[in-house]
Amino acid sequence: MAINSTILLTNVAPVLHLHGFTIYDMAALYAVANRENQSAENILIKNGKSEDERVWDETWSRTGAPRLAFDRGVSVAQMRKALAKTELSGLIQVKWRGSLTALRRVNRKALDLLQPEKLKMRELASKRKHNPKFNLGPLDWTTYLGLDDGVEPNLIQDNVDLIRLKGPVVWPYQNAFERDMGYLWAKKNFDWDGFQFERFNGAGLSLRNKYLAQADQEKRPNGTLLKQWSCLMIKHPHGECPP
Repeated sequence: MAINSTILLTNVAPVLHLHGFTIYDMAALYAVANRENQSAENILIKNGKSEDERVWDETWSRTGAPRLAFDRGVSVAQMRKALAKTELSGLIQVKWRGSLTALRRVNRKALDLLQPEKLKMRELASKRKHNPKFNLGPLDWTTYLGLDDGVEPNLIQDNVDLIRLKGPVVWPYQNAFERDMGYLWAKKNFDWDGFQFERFNGAGLSLRNKYLAQADQEKRPNGTLLKQWSCLMIKHPHGECPP
């Protein structure tokens, strides 16, 4: 339920810290979760619905980055950077309304995969105690998802044949969580046939100039910044173009 989003975040915060998410990233997650919960509560009070209604699973936050920053006591720039990072990773789901406004909610399915009881947190805490620099490295959802969690990446037989004959195809995803589910499905179904898969973050497929104003993103010649996407490349050795 949406009411449990902040509780989920509290439980998985140590795991996210070990994956390199900062206090600002956590501030963004808590801000979205809290606003999401408030929206659900307002709907319940207004409509007199019971707590087990689907509203808890369908509520989105409509609050923009400046107000989210105010909620958590951080700068707008820090909030926007943290939102971009957590959204790209898949920890926050987004529905865009126009080019600069969005509906957001915490990805509870993703958070459930990071629950501490699944990760031997006592052992990890002990490692961190003896080595303050110990970490789990960048967040890779394939280490938490199983092959059966994969979702078909819009593959059809015509595309498979074209990849085999003419070369790689790249599918863009809004975030790494969705991309990795596509990766697992493709690997499970096509790895045996010699297909190869590459995951990466790409830019330039869509513009969100002001919202994603980050120094580390690619720039066009005119200085505008590009929206980053999580991408999956599928290729086959027979389809490689000669050098």
